[in-house]
Amino acid sequence: MSTATEPKVFVSFVGKGKVTHGIVQGQDVTLCGKPSAGAIDASGQRPDPAIACKACAKKAFFFNAPKLSEIDRDTIPGLGKNARPATEDKEAPVMAETTTAPDTRDAQVEEIRASLERLPSLIIEGNTEGADTLKTEIETAISALKGKGVAALKAQLRKERGEKIEAAEKEAAEADKPSTAVATLETSAEVAASDEEIKKLIAKGNERVKALAVNKFKGGHEIAEIIFDIRRRIKTADGYLDLNADTDAGRKESGKVYDALLEGLPEEGEDEAADAIRAEIGSIRKGARNAMVDVRANYLKSLDNSPEEAALWQHALDAAPELKPSEAVAQFHKFELRTRAEIAKENRQAKALAEARRKELAAKVEAGELSEEDAAAELEGSEDGEKSEKEKATDAIEKLKKSAVRLAKNAKKITDENEREDILEALTAALAEIRKTIKD
Repeated sequence: MSTATEPKVFVSFVGKGKVTHGIVQGQDVTLCGKPSAGAIDASGQRPDPAIACKACAKKAFFFNAPKLSEIDRDTIPGLGKNARPATEDKEAPVMAETTTAPDTRDAQVEEIRASLERLPSLIIEGNTEGADTLKTEIETAISALKGKGVAALKAQLRKERGEKIEAAEKEAAEADKPSTAVATLETSAEVAASDEEIKKLIAKGNERVKALAVNKFKGGHEIAEIIFDIRRRIKTADGYLDLNADTDAGRKESGKVYDALLEGLPEEGEDEAADAIRAEIGSIRKGARNAMVDVRANYLKSLDNSPEEAALWQHALDAAPELKPSEAVAQFHKFELRTRAEIAKENRQAKALAEARRKELAAKVEAGELSEEDAAAELEGSEDGEKSEKEKATDAIEKLKKSAVRLAKNAKKITDENEREDILEALTAALAEIRKTIKD
C-alpha cells in the first residue's frame, strides 16, 4: 500500500451521490460549501470517481490534490481497509465540459440547480458581487449543456433562474422597507405577558385620579365657603350683604385668601411646595369660583329654615311676601337659586324634550301634515321657550356682538373726528346703562 504524502483533498459525495466533490481531509463540508455525505462508498459498488464538481475541481487544483492511486486510504476517515482500492495506473481527470453522456449531463444539471438554490440567499443578503458571479457561472453552465433535447432543458433552467432571481429581488426589496410587524408582535407579546399587572396599575391609577378629583372638588367647595362667609360680613352702600363682591372691600378682602398666601411664599425655585402652590393657584381659584354657585344657592335655600338669617334680607322679603325667603332674595338680587348639578340636570331634560320635539315635527313633515318652513318656525319658538334666562341672555349678547361689528364698520366711514367721538360717547353710555340695569 502506498505511503505517499498525506493528501490535502480527497473525493466525497453529497446528496444522492450522483456528483463527486472534493473535500479537505478532516472536514465535513466540500470545497464548494456543501455538507458531505461521506467519502467513497465502502460497499465497492462505485468505481473510483474523479472530482466532477467544477467548483471543487478548481479549488482542488490549488491544493495540488494527488491522484487517488497515491492516497494511503488508511489515513483517510471512511476509506479504510474495507473500501475498494483505487485503480493504480489511472489518474482521475476532471470531467470535461463537453461530455454528453446522460449521467454526466444529469450531474451538470444537478450542479446548476444546486447553484440556483444558493443564488437567492446572496441576493437577499445584498451580496451583489457574489450574486453576479454566480449568475454568470450558472448561465455559462447552462450554455455548455449538450445532447438530445438540450434546448428544452436549457429553456427550463433559464426560466427557473429568472424565477429565482425575481423572487429573491422582491424579498430583498420588502426587507428594505421599514416594518413594524416584529415590533408590534413583540409589543403585543409583552402586553399579553404583563396584562394582569397592567390592569392592576390602571385600576390603581383610576382610584388615584378619582381621589384627586374628589379632593379637588371638596377643596374648591371649602375655599368658596370661606370666601362667601367673608363677603357675607361686608355690606354694600345700600346695606345689603355683598354676596357677589360688588364692592371694592368685598373683592379685596376675599382676594386676600390667595394674595396673602402668595406674598408669604419663598422665592421661586427655593421651595418645591411653594412652586407647586404658584403652579396650581390658578386652578384653585377657578375651582372655588365655580363652587361659589353651589355655596350661594345652598345658602339661599337655607333661608327658608332660618328666620334669623332671612331677616337680614328683609328688603327682599317685603318686595315679594308671597314667595319663600329663598325665592324672594333670589328674585330681588337676580341670584341663581339652582346648584350646578341642578342646572345640568335641567339642561339635559330640556335637550331631551327638544330632541323629541324635533323628531315629532320631522315625522309630521314626512307625512305631509306640516311644511318644512312651519316646522322650522315652530321648532325655533319651542326652543326659545325651553331656554333658561341665562341662555337667552347669552343669545342676546351674541346678537349684540354682531350689531357692534356693523356699528364699527359704519363708524369707521365717518370722516369727521367730532362725529366719531360722539358715537364713542354714545356707545360708552349705552354700555354703562346696560351694565347698571343688569346689576340693579
